[in-house]
Amino acid sequence: MLAALMTAVLLETAFVPPAPPDAETVSDAEPAGPSSPGTIGGSLQVPPPAPVSGSSPIEMLSPEDVPASRRPEMKSWVEGDASSVKLGQTVKYVVEVRRREGDKVHLPADTSFGDLELLDKTLVTGEPDDGWVTERYELELIALTLGRTTIPPLAFRAILEDGDIVLLETGARGIDVLDPTVDAEDEDPRDTAEVVDVYQEDYTLLWILIGIVVAVVAVLLVRWLVLNWSRWRPPAEVLGPPPRPPEIVARQKLEALRAGGYPAPDEKKGWYIELSEILREYIGARYGFDGLESTTEEIIVTMRGVKTAGLTQAELFSFLNGCDLVKFAKYAPDTDEDAEAIDEAFRIVDVTTPTESAVDAERKSGGEEEAP
Repeated sequence: MLAALMTAVLLETAFVPPAPPDAETVSDAEPAGPSSPGTIGGSLQVPPPAPVSGSSPIEMLSPEDVPASRRPEMKSWVEGDASSVKLGQTVKYVVEVRRREGDKVHLPADTSFGDLELLDKTLVTGEPDDGWVTERYELELIALTLGRTTIPPLAFRAILEDGDIVLLETGARGIDVLDPTVDAEDEDPRDTAEVVDVYQEDYTLLWILIGIVVAVVAVLLVRWLVLNWSRWRPPAEVLGPPPRPPEIVARQKLEALRAGGYPAPDEKKGWYIELSEILREYIGARYGFDGLESTTEEIIVTMRGVKTAGLTQAELFSFLNGCDLVKFAKYAPDTDEDAEAIDEAFRIVDVTTPTESAVDAERKSGGEEEAP
């Protein structure tokens, strides 16, 4: 029993983020309810294990090495059986594991999802049935690269009640990531090899007459412009004040929106539309495109080659997509979510605002390039 406990502790330690140098924190991947026997509750502080000379890696069994009476089973699928998604859209990958009540199943924290990025992970644990428990992992992935991509095999570790460790792997799944700006593929041109021209109309004389008329009209128009130039010549243009920086405009609008208070349930949609438009206008002004006339997917495509320190494309997509859910899907967030949304908008403006040192560096580099 002691050997099984130490094996579980070592394996869990490998799947949690690193702790401070003087201690490592080992905790369960998911909190266990009162009906889940064999669960180690809370967290366990243990010192880092001393290196052992000649120690061998932990041996993992394949499902075929475990008797059927206690063998964990796994199946996976893409929700909706989607074989293609548009750039910036999400796809839900579901992994279902059936295990004995005393067993534990973990997905390592450093698991790679290839060209896809993990947005959210949900674990749903079913009720025990004759000593067996079904766990359902719902992984929400986002596609940020065009072309054919693959969800790589995911390696889950199952720790059996007797201390044995079983490696469970999903199969690889291919998905096509499409450009959202292309509505449909061009149709194949028809074969015109058999087309033969039997009659051609000659408009040469007509084009000559049109050219003469256009030339006469152009001469008369130029003459009229020269004679009347002084009458309608516009006055000298008076330059106005320079436009205000986009970050100042965005912060003032966000402060005004916050000062008006959080919306009532029947005012959620209008409030989130205004919040989304403030940030879309700022992003467009900051990076040189019309953010108000762009969809969420078009903004993600435009920002794909832009370096934004402190802001990832996944975070920007998550904010805009959350506003779209209120606008189009009639999602009604609570007051805490309203506060988190406007705080996130302020954060996006702050991390994308150039600092004075960055502006001075750009001016200095520009002056050095122009110098002979």
